Amino acid sequence: ESLLRRTWEKKDPAFCDLEEKLMTIQGIRPKTLLDLYKMYDRRNLEIPRSYKDKSGVRHIYESLPALDQSLIDITQNLILTKLKSIYGKERTMEGQKVYIDIPEDVDLCLSFRSGVEGQILPGHIEHFEKTGILRFFSQWIDPKGNQDLDIHAWFVDEDFSLIDRVGYTTSFVDRTEMIRHSGDIRHVQGNCAEYINIDFRRSKELPYRWMVIGVQNFDSPRLCDLENYIGVAKVSGNDDKFGMWTPTENEILTRTKVTLQEKNLLGYLVDFKESTVKYILEGIQSDLNSSVNLDLIRQYTIQSNLGLKKLLGLYLEAKGCIMMEEPDEETKVYTVEDINSGEISCMLLDS
Repeated sequence: ESLLRRTWEKKDPAFCDLEEKLMTIQGIRPKTLLDLYKMYDRRNLEIPRSYKDKSGVRHIYESLPALDQSLIDITQNLILTKLKSIYGKERTMEGQKVYIDIPEDVDLCLSFRSGVEGQILPGHIEHFEKTGILRFFSQWIDPKGNQDLDIHAWFVDEDFSLIDRVGYTTSFVDRTEMIRHSGDIRHVQGNCAEYINIDFRRSKELPYRWMVIGVQNFDSPRLCDLENYIGVAKVSGNDDKFGMWTPTENEILTRTKVTLQEKNLLGYLVDFKESTVKYILEGIQSDLNSSVNLDLIRQYTIQSNLGLKKLLGLYLEAKGCIMMEEPDEETKVYTVEDINSGEISCMLLDS
């Protein structure tokens, strides 16, 4: 970053050698390059920087001076060139016909989350105005009745100046009852739940752009210390006023088993304006009781200009594949299900 900025600003001739130097560097993993690419999508925002070290702790630094957008574009193109050279070292799929049946808007960084098992569906659940009530829930199997998995929701407006939180120890009250928090539900022995309901039939009345759902293991330093899940269910009709309910009784749109070593999880990002739910599924160390880091929210509200479909196409072409506009019987088709199974992640991250 420092080298790029200095050489660009001073018109240093060394900048002309940047591509050659990048291409000759050995040992760079695709995931490192993709993280760098994503960083440049957010590079000129007036926000602090965040970095997650190997122990899982996220560090916050001051924002950097803005870069010339031309430099950002050049750097991102160089990163893609380097990626293609890595992918193309072994053309192991030479002549294979392929077709990518994945929506253009499936975000790259949101497709490679770790620490969960089960169904992970990036992109749309469905248009919220037709959904009625969605129930974001945490569920934990606790036969002895001594565990507590708290769920929280943060509501953030367009310019990040307004933040309201719903969850344990909150003072927020939604008098319209479009937002409701259940607290612990332990009616069924060993199968506990806690949830937050959002009435999306009226969600446009809310003064928010985004909602972030997080989960915290109240009694343990790790989420994986008990069998637990997060998910989204569709509640038909009126709200049941937090009566007897377990996640198996309703239409579950998605449910994932959490295997994180961290104490806390950011699970879902809802965009009220675009009517989408993105699956973050990132473990964090910081306490969720009082606040959530705004830089972390911004990281997921910015759509990358490198979607998963575009990157997968680059990978397959580098491997020697023939890209098909329409599949035939000899064509390998890649779908969202291949994201869920981890097949695409293993390919693109070289893991």
